[in-house]
Amino acid sequence: MLQPQAQVLNFAVVGHGLTQTVLRYEKDVRSWKPHIVIIGITSAMIKRGVNVYPFLQNPEWGNPFARPRWSMSDGGLTAIRETVPDATEIFAAEAITDVPALGLDAYYRPYQWERGGVWYLLEKSYIFRFAYSLRPPSDDREAERTSNALQVGEALAQRLVREILQDGAIPLVVTLPYKEEVPIPGASPPQDVPLSTRLLRNAGIPYFDSTACLRTGQVSAAYLKGSHYSPEANARIARCLTPLVRKLITRA
Repeated sequence: MLQPQAQVLNFAVVGHGLTQTVLRYEKDVRSWKPHIVIIGITSAMIKRGVNVYPFLQNPEWGNPFARPRWSMSDGGLTAIRETVPDATEIFAAEAITDVPALGLDAYYRPYQWERGGVWYLLEKSYIFRFAYSLRPPSDDREAERTSNALQVGEALAQRLVREILQDGAIPLVVTLPYKEEVPIPGASPPQDVPLSTRLLRNAGIPYFDSTACLRTGQVSAAYLKGSHYSPEANARIARCLTPLVRKLITRA
């Protein structure tokens, strides 16, 4: 749609968090000296900011990789662990408690794994395991995780936009909502503001909300299983963004 005015390079990676997006720009994108940088942000990318091992956040995750972990301190954004362990190091551990940097992962729940002491004797019983699984402990850290993820995410987004501007490029931030975040005509609107929207508002970063693009047709047709976008959804968003990007090309 932008030809012959533009060369479009796609640096997106499936399953990346916002931390990895920033590192991706710094390590791989910057050297291309782009004129315009489009940053797609989802709510899941923000939650991944406090997650080191994806299989702890999503047990169905099929890839044996880890994520870098940054946090907020008095001095601002700090890399706690930027170099991640490889798959061999992770799965060589004999127990979950031996996995490197486990304490940095906000999604680690000890009660989901085998424990020592008296617990070890109880967990030998399948009857106990069954009874325990009927009423597992409630996850009381969700609010804390979300708050930390938003705090780190705001700093990451500000850093990324600031670096793009310092490099002489134009940032275009786009929110990419999940199916449950798109209001359906005639239905009650979602009660919670999407994390992606909350983060960008709090960070004071201008953004383009692609929700309206996804409502130009049937919302259900815009999503595949697992809340990923269908080819039709990608086309809708591309059509929405094209006039905006053309204007940015003129500016650039």
